[in-house]
Amino acid sequence: MIRLYLLLVCITFGREALSQTPPGREVYTEAFSRFQERSAVQRSIKPKQQPYWRAWLMVAIHHYTNAARRRQNRAPLAHAPALDSAASHYALLLRHQEGLRHRYPKPRWRLPADRIAYWGGNYRGTAENLARLPLWELGPEGRFQITEKGRYQLPSGKPVHNQSYADMAQNVVQGWLGSSGHRANLLGPYTDLGLGVARWARPSEAPPQVIIVQNFGKP
Repeated sequence: MIRLYLLLVCITFGREALSQTPPGREVYTEAFSRFQERSAVQRSIKPKQQPYWRAWLMVAIHHYTNAARRRQNRAPLAHAPALDSAASHYALLLRHQEGLRHRYPKPRWRLPADRIAYWGGNYRGTAENLARLPLWELGPEGRFQITEKGRYQLPSGKPVHNQSYADMAQNVVQGWLGSSGHRANLLGPYTDLGLGVARWARPSEAPPQVIIVQNFGKP
């Protein structure tokens, strides 16, 4: 069982539109260079203010995954709503778990292939990557401090900030590429990709963390 803990470490919409509008299908197929230029992608993730933050983060990870595949001369993956549904549901299940695991106790959702089939995916081969990342931008050291007034700051004394959509997508993809099993999935002979995102259900613990599930499928 492979686990990944990254603790160390869209289109041109205004701020209000990013907060209130989910991404359309066309965002998945636009050029990566154009996606990177979107000012919305560079904004900080703010779950309480952006109802569709999960959907936008899923799009960002989709783009950064395909960018990594292109660099290795692999074909890009198509967006698959059934894989999104399976990954999103499993992310919600994992948010109440202490650790990340690919096997779930209930039989109907036990393995990635079971979960994908349950949500309508019809594939001959499937794979799954999991990750849990801090919502905060903590830098390479992955450390923070608590002041006497109860505020969080970096060791340098600067206040902590949430990662942007682009930063979190890049960080999780780089983390997966640095693990042989996750890398094999990410660069594997698959055709379809789906993602799920959820806040880890530990609101009283710092730093706040995000669970990410990545599902792959091939006919």
